[in-house]
Amino acid sequence: MAAPLELNRKMLSPELLRQLGESGVEIGTMPDALGAGGNPAPPPPRPFRRRRLRQAIVAAIVIAIVAARWKATATPTAQDLPEGRYEVSAVKRADVIELTNHVEIQLWGIAVPRDLEPGQSQAAVIERAAKARAVTREFVSSGEVRLQFDRTRLDSEGRYLAYLWVDDAHGSRLLNEELLRAGLVEPSRELLALCASSMKRRLSRAAEAGAKR
Repeated sequence: MAAPLELNRKMLSPELLRQLGESGVEIGTMPDALGAGGNPAPPPPRPFRRRRLRQAIVAAIVIAIVAARWKATATPTAQDLPEGRYEVSAVKRADVIELTNHVEIQLWGIAVPRDLEPGQSQAAVIERAAKARAVTREFVSSGEVRLQFDRTRLDSEGRYLAYLWVDDAHGSRLLNEELLRAGLVEPSRELLALCASSMKRRLSRAAEAGAKR
């Protein structure tokens, strides 16, 4: 038996359909090639592919959000912050400042005294710390500072260890050195031991001068 003739019944007149039937020709059904208005009929929907596409888009958005949050809270590495000029947003202590990018800087080689020395009152310690903080605030009041790093870049708390410079009409001044020379902070023996030799000598001389005040 011959295979049915594949035709679109909508394209044949009723009379032609009757004549073909009487002659024994079988007419199979053929999907419409054209849709309404003579335009190509759209392909049948593929819900599975659309669902997979939506899932992929949602997964990409979630990954992007997680990556952004991780980057915002991740502990900095030693190479994240290059040397250069930065804006200061806050002075937390005389030896700790915060930049406008929310990075904290610990000044190399110095420490704010917190323990009482023999014959010293608690009020005297607080007053000394307040004076030291005021000097730091005045030093960075222009807003822009220049950071210089050493071989070790991060302290145990994840803060950057830096020499903090201000360049102005009077030349280049080093805050670490000026605080030590004023006798308002103590030299950090632990940090000084890690300094490059030239800076170690410079800060040590400033500490000796401050001790004599």
